[in-house]
Amino acid sequence: MIVRLNEYIEDQQLVWKKRVVLTYKNARAYICENIYRGSKFIDIRINGYEPIKRECLYIIRTELEKIYKKSFTGITCFEKIACNCSDCKEAEQPRFFELKDLEKCILKCTKGKRKNDMVSCIESGESMSARDLLDGIEYKKKVKETGGNIAISGDVHGNVIIGEHNAINKNNPSIEDVLKILPAFIKELKKNAQPEDLRNIKIIEEAQEASKKGDKQKARKLLSQAGGWILNTGSKIASEFGVAVITNYFKSN
Repeated sequence: MIVRLNEYIEDQQLVWKKRVVLTYKNARAYICENIYRGSKFIDIRINGYEPIKRECLYIIRTELEKIYKKSFTGITCFEKIACNCSDCKEAEQPRFFELKDLEKCILKCTKGKRKNDMVSCIESGESMSARDLLDGIEYKKKVKETGGNIAISGDVHGNVIIGEHNAINKNNPSIEDVLKILPAFIKELKKNAQPEDLRNIKIIEEAQEASKKGDKQKARKLLSQAGGWILNTGSKIASEFGVAVITNYFKSN
């Protein structure tokens, strides 16, 4: 796996026999082979802005899947998610939920076979949302791509969450496309916003309001005022898809 993810190794130095530190945009991932209750497991921990953390996790999980499905077909692997109850957060070895069990729970909720998606830690008895535990994990998603148009249903590992059946033209985006992309990383920025961020966020929100009222000219003018900040900030925290939409919009406007 380290060989497959070689391009992301931090400074091309932070790598050991059974652990590695990776950097992807502004996300930092620590991956370590460990032993838990007699079984080997790969521990993945990622820090950074939420959308980029999800992208980073997707890249790592994709490579792991290639390894155990194609390179080592005899290996039986299970994906597990660490419990985030108050006890497990502090524990050196937390309890785990199997990914497939959490997915089944959510699927039953969707079909109306369960009242809620709450699951309980067998150690503390604390309840938590299966959806919250799966935040950042790709499951039951459908993505269609045709040329420059991408239609997305549901959440796509760190790409902006777009309403079902909406389509965004990545190569020739409209102002409406850009305004669909921007809220995802604005929400993340507001957590630790600096004065400059707040000023530009306000401009974008005014552009969104103008667009809703049908005043596209005013919306374009407002977006152009914050254009430099949007391009600079977007390249750091937006998904690859989001960056492409933003960059292509400002190239042609």
